[in-house]
Amino acid sequence: MIKHSLKIRREADSNGYHIIYVYVSLNRNKMYLSTGIKIPMDQWNEKENRIKDSFPGAKEFNLIINECNSKVHHINTECYLNKRPITLEFIKKEFFRNDNAANFITWCREQNIMRSNEPVSPATLELHNSVINK
Repeated sequence: MIKHSLKIRREADSNGYHIIYVYVSLNRNKMYLSTGIKIPMDQWNEKENRIKDSFPGAKEFNLIINECNSKVHHINTECYLNKRPITLEFIKKEFFRNDNAANFITWCREQNIMRSNEPVSPATLELHNSVINK
């Protein structure tokens, strides 16, 4: 199992902003995954791991930060439940994978692959595949 948490980089960029990232550790190896969000240090609530409400756009930024943290948790859970080995490289690849939820066809294909081991009749899977491939 991995450990992960939200952190803010102590070093500032040239504008005085600090990057927020997800810190991930696995078997004493560590990695930092950028959320792409930068803020002034005084706008970070260290106790709650959130951007203070006084910062413009804090609500939206906190949603993105929570989504990034949840994504790492989801990757870990999926690997555990599917008995797949997990590596930092795999976490990084999955974290930055362009996972466009609006792409319904890709989602359907993935669901069909996942359901191929379930007790679904071959005719049903064939019908689903024919619709996807149109």
